[in-house]
Amino acid sequence: MTVKKTALFIIVSLFLAGCAAREDILTLDDSMTSIHQRMAMLERENVDMKNRLASLVKTEEGKAESFQGKTAEIKASHDRLSEELQSLRGKMEETEFLLKPAEGEQKEREARLIALEKGLQEQRDRIKRIEGHLKLEPLEAKVSGTPPPAVTPKAEPPKVLSENETYAEAKQAFDRGEFEKARTRFQELLKNYPASIHADNAQFWIGESYYREKWYEKAILEYQKVVEKYPTGNKVQASLLKQGLSFQNLGDTANARLILKELVRKYPTANEAKIAQQKLKEIP
Repeated sequence: MTVKKTALFIIVSLFLAGCAAREDILTLDDSMTSIHQRMAMLERENVDMKNRLASLVKTEEGKAESFQGKTAEIKASHDRLSEELQSLRGKMEETEFLLKPAEGEQKEREARLIALEKGLQEQRDRIKRIEGHLKLEPLEAKVSGTPPPAVTPKAEPPKVLSENETYAEAKQAFDRGEFEKARTRFQELLKNYPASIHADNAQFWIGESYYREKWYEKAILEYQKVVEKYPTGNKVQASLLKQGLSFQNLGDTANARLILKELVRKYPTANEAKIAQQKLKEIP
C-alpha cells in the first residue's frame, strides 16, 4: 500500500512538474517571440537610422561640396574684380598723367584768349575814338532863304549785279588801289549774297583794304570776322597772320606774339605759319 502511494505520488509529482515546465516553456516562447519581434523592430529602426544618417551625411557632403564650389567661385570673382580694379587704377593714373599737360595747355589757351579779347577791346575803343574825331559837323547855310529845289532828271534804277560780277568789280577796284570803293562792293556782296562762295574772301579783302591804308585797328576787327564767321575758309591763316602784323605795326608786341604763336600752333604746316615763325624771331 505504501509502495503504491509512493509510486502514485511520484507519478503525480512528475505530471505536475511536466505541466509546470510546459507552462514555463510556453511563457518562455512568448517572451522569446516578443524579444525577437522587439529585436526585429530595433533592427529595422537601426537600418532606418543608418539610412537616414547616410542620407544626412550625403546631404552634408553635397552642401560642403556646393559650399566649396561657391567659395571657389566667389574667390575667383574676387580675384577677377581685384585685377579689374588694379587695371582701372592703372588707366586712371595714366589718364591723370596725360591730362596734366592738357590742362596746362587749356589754361594757356584761355589766358591767350583773354589777352586777345582785351587787346581787341582796346582796339575797338581806339577805333571809336578815331571815328569820333573823323566825324564832320554839318555845314551851316551861308545864305538866308531857301533856294528853289533843283530839277533832277529821273534816274534809272541801278543794275543789280550777280555775286560773281560784284566780287570781280570789287577786286578790280582793290587792285587799282581804290580801297573805299572796293570795300563798298565787298560789303554789298556780303549783304546781298551772304552764302556766296566768295564771302570769306570778300571779308578778308575788306580787312586787307584797311591794312593797306595803315588803319590797323579797323583791319584787326575785320580780320577777326573772317576767323569767327568762316573758320573753315581758306583765309583764316592769312587773317591771323595779318592780325599779328597789325598789332606789331601798332607797337603792341604782346598781342602780336600771342596771335602769331596761335597761328603756328594751329596751322604748323601752312605757309603763313612759316612767315609767323620768322616774324616771331624779329619781335623783341
